[in-house]
Amino acid sequence: MIRYQVWTDIGRADRITITEVEAHCKAYFDLVRQLPELASYLPVEDEILTAGKRASIRVAHTGVPAWKSGQLAHLVRNFRGT
Repeated sequence: MIRYQVWTDIGRADRITITEVEAHCKAYFDLVRQLPELASYLPVEDEILTAGKRASIRVAHTGVPAWKSGQLAHLVRNFRGT
């Protein structure tokens, strides 16, 4: 059995929606281009869960492989709280 550790941002509130993004796929690289502040967290563990102002992002082995129209922009706005 493989166990993965998840690095979790202690600032994450339970009430905030989590968007899961598949690591090392198109959605992942698009996300890092739009939120470069996440880059320093990504090599910490196999998976990360980080909190934004109104959205949390989990980078994992499964999740969104590609963004639908407007989905990434919406996530970035909510993550930054703008």
